[in-house]
Amino acid sequence: MSQKIPIIIDNRNADKLITAFQKLLPNLETMDVSTGIFEVGAFLLLEGLWQSLKQIRILMGDETTRRTKQEIVRALLQLSDESIENEKIRDDALTGLAAVRQAIVNKQIRLRLYSKSKFHAKSYLMEAKESGPVDFAIVGSSDFTRPGLTENLELNLFSTDQAHIDALRNWYNELWKESDEVTSELLKAIEPHLKEYNPFTVYAKALFEYFAGKEKTQDEWELNHSVIYRMMSQYQKDGYHQALRIAENWDGALICDGVGLGKTFIGLMILERCLHEDKRVLLIVPKSAEKSVWRANIDRYLKPHYAIELRERFQIRKHTDFGREGLIEKDWLNYYRSRTDVIIIDEAHHFRNPNSNRGKMLMDVAANKKLYMLTATPINNSLDDLYHLMNYFAQNQPDHFASIRIRNLRKHFLNAEKRMATNHPDADISEAAEDEDFLRTDELLKRVMIQRSRKYVKQSEGINSPDSPLFPERQNPKVVNYSLKNVYANLYGEIKDAFDRHNPFLSLAIYNTSQYHTDPDKRTSGYQKLIVGLIRTLLLKRLESSFKAFESSIENLLAKMADFLKYYSKDRFEAWETSNKRWWKLVQDHIRDRLERNESETENEEEDDLPEFAKDSDLTLHDTDRLLNDILDDMN
Repeated sequence: MSQKIPIIIDNRNADKLITAFQKLLPNLETMDVSTGIFEVGAFLLLEGLWQSLKQIRILMGDETTRRTKQEIVRALLQLSDESIENEKIRDDALTGLAAVRQAIVNKQIRLRLYSKSKFHAKSYLMEAKESGPVDFAIVGSSDFTRPGLTENLELNLFSTDQAHIDALRNWYNELWKESDEVTSELLKAIEPHLKEYNPFTVYAKALFEYFAGKEKTQDEWELNHSVIYRMMSQYQKDGYHQALRIAENWDGALICDGVGLGKTFIGLMILERCLHEDKRVLLIVPKSAEKSVWRANIDRYLKPHYAIELRERFQIRKHTDFGREGLIEKDWLNYYRSRTDVIIIDEAHHFRNPNSNRGKMLMDVAANKKLYMLTATPINNSLDDLYHLMNYFAQNQPDHFASIRIRNLRKHFLNAEKRMATNHPDADISEAAEDEDFLRTDELLKRVMIQRSRKYVKQSEGINSPDSPLFPERQNPKVVNYSLKNVYANLYGEIKDAFDRHNPFLSLAIYNTSQYHTDPDKRTSGYQKLIVGLIRTLLLKRLESSFKAFESSIENLLAKMADFLKYYSKDRFEAWETSNKRWWKLVQDHIRDRLERNESETENEEEDDLPEFAKDSDLTLHDTDRLLNDILDDMN
């Protein structure tokens, strides 16, 4: 052997385990392998090299808590099958697999299973040909798999110390005797991949896989009796059928067509189908869409035909009902858990935070249901948004999609996001996903998501067809000149005085508690002054936007001040509330209406509105009376 083998083999740079084998195998007579995980694909990596060995023994076990031989063999067969499927992506001819099968039949390759305890050993004992001066051993962390040989960061030690090798040989032979032969089981995993099929069977299977999950066929009820179905465009019908098939396979479907493409009518059609099949349905919608969109369409189209069914088997809830504990009575929550069959969620991206109250409640009631999640924006901040939406029907089972070779749902999206960050370092994740057309090309999303663009709809429906959807024409923006001074006329002077740098109308003491501290920290004091300045600037910008925008910001500030006062001085708060009961109720009504109209502002509505530095303030170290009085002055 003319080429030197490094002592440490860790798969970094050129020091890969497969490279060491490529150098060693031509000089070997036998090889004994111990591995926690074994993949047939490892032999395909070494095609043309292992065949010269007289015998290869593989001793494997299981690194998890599976104890019985039957369970470990089942895992071996599944892993081997997945390994071969992955190799097809690299080489659809599976070059070398037939040779592996023949070597198993001839007992050139032997496989035994150690099942007496968890098996975590990884070693490669190599006996040199007679012409070789020494035997070899590699002991470390690499399993006999493609990742173990080429990809994972491992730690393996290469040795030619004959005392060490003799000890390893004795250890290996002892465990080999205590293990069970499973060579025949491995053949069962290989045989289906080498079976020959006639061209028609291949063509038929290809058609089946292509159309699998894309749509269900129309039935007699849809064609002749459904109310909604006859109103839908063909692309909406396709989306509806596809959603049913996806939910059948995976317990949930993401309906993510672009804005204005009629996701609502796909949802209505799913609702009608469920009512027809005597299923109980929970519909969860934004407050802003409850009456104007969902109830209006249900009353117009479905109620005349399904009045009793809607009364008995249908419930509609707002997103905000899930925002705080107690807004849904316990009896209803128990009903949703135990009796509901289907959940349809409009604007489902508002549930992308699993740690919010609404996320926890949805996860609780979604178990063992069919979920249909409608959203035009499935990615907001990261691919985790997609993961969390899908996890509502995966129910924290990482291997929910194991049948399509995705053994860890979260890891699937983490790996995709890492790849995008590498390929698009200057783009945010939504832009990177769009550049890669991730929503339409990812193998998992192709099976669980429906996502069509306006361009697709125009092409599929025919732009000039009388039944094709109509989209508004984009208008060029128009510039309107205005003057803040003219708009607010006499108020401008008062506003200018209110925002005076040295004597402002609002002290914003709630955000500047350092000036009341007996021993203020300079860093904290500087930080709070910056916050106060930023708030005043933002208030001016809100005023420039519109008086309603300014009003909402002032009302939100007042609510925070009221929370602070109530938290630290309940008596002062109650006295203020009594004196301002009418106006305080009006402010609370405005805030509640805004929260219900704008769901994006309610995703964390259960969180405390107090600033962290205010909530954690120790008022014993402050001039408390002056601080609370200044807050009261701001509130008045």
